[in-house]
Parts: sequence; C-alpha cells; structure tokens
Amino acid sequence: MFGFLTLTYTEMLKDASGEDEIMITRIMDSLERCWSKSEQEVFIAAVILNPVYKTRPFARICKFTYASIYLLLVKLWKHFYSMDPPIELQQEMMDYLQGLGDYEGMNAWHQRPDPIQMYESISFPDQEPTPLKKLAWCIFSICANSASCE
Repeated sequence: MFGFLTLTYTEMLKDASGEDEIMITRIMDSLERCWSKSEQEVFIAAVILNPVYKTRPFARICKFTYASIYLLLVKLWKHFYSMDPPIELQQEMMDYLQGLGDYEGMNAWHQRPDPIQMYESISFPDQEPTPLKKLAWCIFSICANSASCE
C-alpha cells in the first residue's frame, strides 16, 4: 500500500501546481514518515516470500541481492525462533527465488492469491515444514500493518 500510494502521488505531483502541489508533497512526507516507523523488514519479507511477487517489485540494489535477502531471513528467523536457522534455509531460499527443486512447480499456482495455499500446495501433510516454508507461514500469519506508526 505504501508503494501504491507513493507511486500514485508521485504521478499526481507531475501535473500539480500551487496548493495541490503543497498538499501532495505533505501527503508524501507523511507516507515517508509512516514507512520509516513501520516494521519494514516484515513488509519486505512478506513481499519476497509471496510466490507471486518474489523480488520483482524491488529495485536492483544491493539490499535485494540473494546475500542480503538471506541476511534478512536469518534476522527474522532469529527474532521469531530465538535460534540460528537450519543450514538448509540458504539453499532452500536460492531454490525458491530461482524456481528450482521443490519450488519448480509453484508458478503453476499463480491464480491462487493466497501465498499460504501456494506453499501448502507443494508440501506433504505428514511432513514437518521445511525452514523456508516455516518462516513464510510465520510471516504470513502476522498482520503486517502500520498502525503502530500512525
């Protein structure tokens, strides 16, 4: 939502003048303040771990390299589980982002907007979830919002 609103107001600002320009600038400043106070890492991880989006919405900057994404996932894992992540998390993340291994057929489920259902579709009901699936389910169970900064 932050991204959508920022893009919308950025487009509006191109044609604005006078009071409209001042109002749009203030709205964009407010959006930036809210974003800076929000739980950005959870928002970012929720987008990356959503199989419909992965890293596509993000700019090609060092913050979104595979190494940086892995560091983000490790940080969140440690926060949620109070321990180092299993060593398999790194390779599983690579497979997920590249659509390999267990994640090869996941693209077929793009018509399903619920990312949890997409992860369930490549899981076996009688097996413990893999580290990435476990982390994804944890992140998707969080009601990510910006209420604390508003």
